[in-house]
Amino acid sequence: MDNNTSINPHLLTHKIITEPFKNTGLNENTMNNSRSAPNITDQLAVTDCAFLMINEVKSRIDCLHIQFKPKNEIEFKYVSKVLIDWLNEVGIKSINTEPNLKYFDHGCLLKANDQTNSACGAIKWNQDYDVIRVELSGKGCSYINTNDTYFSVMKELEQTTETFIKRIDIAVDTFEKKHGLRFIQQSFSKGLYAPKTGASPLRENHSSPTGQSIYIGSRHSYKQIIGYEKGKQLKFPKDSKEYSNWFRHEVRLKGRKGHCIPIDALFNPDSYFVGAYPKANQRILKSATPRIIRREVIQFVDKELKKGLVYAKHQVGKTIHCAVERGMEDKVIVQTIMRPGKKDNLCYPSFISKADKENYMFE
Repeated sequence: MDNNTSINPHLLTHKIITEPFKNTGLNENTMNNSRSAPNITDQLAVTDCAFLMINEVKSRIDCLHIQFKPKNEIEFKYVSKVLIDWLNEVGIKSINTEPNLKYFDHGCLLKANDQTNSACGAIKWNQDYDVIRVELSGKGCSYINTNDTYFSVMKELEQTTETFIKRIDIAVDTFEKKHGLRFIQQSFSKGLYAPKTGASPLRENHSSPTGQSIYIGSRHSYKQIIGYEKGKQLKFPKDSKEYSNWFRHEVRLKGRKGHCIPIDALFNPDSYFVGAYPKANQRILKSATPRIIRREVIQFVDKELKKGLVYAKHQVGKTIHCAVERGMEDKVIVQTIMRPGKKDNLCYPSFISKADKENYMFE
């Protein structure tokens, strides 16, 4: 699919907020219009988009499945073009590869339009022009969380087209051990994740070489919380702060009849994170510091770069040492052995600028 065209025909929200998705009142007026606030933050600071930083939003949207129901073919083409243009603007392109098309007739994968070539999700539609679904992965959401347009296009489309959030994951990270794995275990034992009435949610523990995780609530339920050791999952060095302390709490909400998720969840994610499990999550959010995805990405690439340098020392270190003794200048040596690569984890996504890298120096 060409980036400047609408979806080939052959290739939305109910305002009911039920108790499980109740807005807790945090940051109630953070979105007074459909556009993100102007970026008045320091341009040299490592930040996410202006809307998130200005409003001190601590959580981040980490997965989004959103569905639109056009009334006719004209509205279908309009919605599809708006979505494709918006995705292009944030740095995501569509490619002519079909995703899993369960329940849909056509679709294409979404990938980052930069060196990383990261998988960002999919866009799917029916040939009857009656539904379009955008599915954004965590990588896809990172491009949106760092772009000043943010999710404003969803709020605009909602005004003219039926819009439904089918799934949204809201993530909060903490570096405080008191809110790590043990916190979730103790909170579950105390009943802090239990509803006022009815059966307590299920709990599953998982262990792997990349850390431990806990799932509370059934994957078939309209809400679930997952906690896992993020630093270990990303394989940070064992002596690093990230490996020991980086823990992620992720609320997963699913839109259903009787449990509709309003578009407001995109602009007040903190409220919906707390509202899903108030007794436990309010404590987490209170002491958490706002996530900064740009910094997280730089840290991860720096980690991979350090590993690569260690590897290079063993593989070519003696050769370089010999070249130095021979009298070759450092610049000549670097130009001789340097080459571009295609390895995703040694590339910076397009939303990382030169100023970002200068602000967060390589150690």
